[in-house]
Amino acid sequence: MHLELTFLTEDETIREACKLYWARSPDGQFIHSVKGVATLTGIPTSKIPQLTKKHCRASTDDISCSECEESYVFTNRTDYVNSQNADRDWVCSPCLEAIREIEEAELFERQQAETKKKREILANVLQRRKDNNELRPEELNARECIQLLSLIRYAASEDISYIHPIASIDDNSSLTTGSYEDQNLVTDLYQKGLIVIHPDTNVNAISLKSDESFNFYPMHVSWALPVIDDHLSISNFVIQLDERIRSSDFLHLHFDEIKQLCAEIALEECLAFLSYTLADHGLNFSPGDKTKLTLSKALEHYSVAQVNNFIWGASKDAAAYFMRASVSKKQAANSVVKNIQQRFERSIANDWEVKPFRRNYDLPQSTLSRTLFNVVLMSDDGGFDKPIQKLLHSRLDDSDCPAQEPAQESESIEDHCPF
Repeated sequence: MHLELTFLTEDETIREACKLYWARSPDGQFIHSVKGVATLTGIPTSKIPQLTKKHCRASTDDISCSECEESYVFTNRTDYVNSQNADRDWVCSPCLEAIREIEEAELFERQQAETKKKREILANVLQRRKDNNELRPEELNARECIQLLSLIRYAASEDISYIHPIASIDDNSSLTTGSYEDQNLVTDLYQKGLIVIHPDTNVNAISLKSDESFNFYPMHVSWALPVIDDHLSISNFVIQLDERIRSSDFLHLHFDEIKQLCAEIALEECLAFLSYTLADHGLNFSPGDKTKLTLSKALEHYSVAQVNNFIWGASKDAAAYFMRASVSKKQAANSVVKNIQQRFERSIANDWEVKPFRRNYDLPQSTLSRTLFNVVLMSDDGGFDKPIQKLLHSRLDDSDCPAQEPAQESESIEDHCPF
């Protein structure tokens, strides 16, 4: 392989060192070692590689850039040896940078075109929804009213022009009792056409299909209300929605639906506390239908705060069972449901007064709960502190309410059992 030396210094000693460094025998082997070059020139051995690289370019026409045909420049003798058997298809650094810039520009153009297309599709979907059936508060059922107003209260922008992505809300508040329930709520509202993805959402949360339909991440998109775009109309919609659920006849007209939603929220509260207390004891548990049926039965008689008393005691017993009996964590956790059932059944049979637990700081009242219990039922976290039946009776006359008055509590549970 032919080598051409280009000197970048007028110093004759350094030039001579470069010649000696790159000198080869007829069979292509380097004649002098680095130490030998140092001995012949009087330059310290440690400085030879640095000086030859800085003050001399050793290049060859046998290897050239495939883009600009610039000759390859060896960095040192090791590079030269390695290049003997290396692929000769080489691109120099300036050309690589130019290619990278071109590719980045093309990628940016494609991304801009895709972003524009996504926003056009989303804008068309929103407009079609408005044209076909504009959202009106009076056309919504009770569950839809409460869920939609909760979402607006939780994540709407200051001017209510859009709803922030749920995953972007970073404070101590919560929409429901957990991210799984949050996603279920927004997905349900979206599937019913009550919210539509906002055209100005983060398009990275959306992927287009070949037929121009799309998939998206419900927790990471912004939402729009399919009402007239001007600020006044959106504000009026929210005001009318709020007034509707506060009206005196709302509970009377939608009693069964509201009662069902109360029961669902109360159950989710208990499930969240169950998972929290077991995790605090190092026990993992995935509640199934049996757990939900047991807790729902307890909630027919007691408040969430009282049921949490049963949960706390049962979780403490499960942790003790794990330590004492040397059973698996799974077996210990599975004992909780039966323990809860025994506790609330004994309390009912003996007419014990069950001491309520205070709300845990790590499990604050959700926005959905506040909308239902604080606004619709006009109670301060009443869904936590009061049994559902008793809470509903406090808002309706007995003649208007199809529910049954709960049995009067008498004796204290603290007088008869250890929890």
